[in-house]
Amino acid sequence: MMPQGKLDIAALAHDYFAEVIRGQDIETEAFDRLVDLTGADPDAAWAVVRRLIDLSASDVDLAHVGAGPLEQLLVASPETLVPIVVEESKKDPQLRRALEFVVIAVDDIPAEEWRVLDTARHTPIDE
Repeated sequence: MMPQGKLDIAALAHDYFAEVIRGQDIETEAFDRLVDLTGADPDAAWAVVRRLIDLSASDVDLAHVGAGPLEQLLVASPETLVPIVVEESKKDPQLRRALEFVVIAVDDIPAEEWRVLDTARHTPIDE
């Protein structure tokens, strides 16, 4: 459960990046907080994921973000976040690269959102 009070998105992203992505440890408070946030406040979780993408310095980092919190977020809130992520990925090469590591089964989200997401994953970035 998320503690009451104002969420520090930058601090959560920093902690998650250091502990989970670089530290390769999912048994951390930062991991649990982001998982909880994904269900409780998808908009705030999206802000954390955006920060994680900004912190990523390599494809390995982006793979961890894409196959982890980004994927979880898209499965948890597909109707809301798939259109946002797809649109932003058209202009952001880092997000677009992270999206390539997202693997969502056809029956995990509504068919239309899955189709839009799958198309975005295979479309070149706008220049």
